[in-house]
Amino acid sequence: MHARYLALALAVLAATTAAHRGYWRGAPENSLPAITQAIQHGAHIVEIDVQRTSDGELVLMHDDSVDRTTDGTGKVVALTLAQMRSLRLRSGLGGAHGLPELNVDYLEFTRL
Repeated sequence: MHARYLALALAVLAATTAAHRGYWRGAPENSLPAITQAIQHGAHIVEIDVQRTSDGELVLMHDDSVDRTTDGTGKVVALTLAQMRSLRLRSGLGGAHGLPELNVDYLEFTRL
């Protein structure tokens, strides 16, 4: 019986496309445009990363720090939401978009 379920699970996985951090080649990773483009390119699953700011708010950010992907520096856990809102994602990673906030931007996006 378990072999039957395993075979079914493998068949589902073989037909599933996942986008790690969205379609980051066309838009900044973990941005709303990256999520949208991943879906447009046929992704069945879009994996995102969530970090908590120093004031307890949730933002989409893969790394522990903002150094690699934004125009700022520092660890996400040490920055407030207001500080995170002032950052822009690096243009070399798809464009100068703002960072999505999980509690505002992403939840609004899912209602579309």
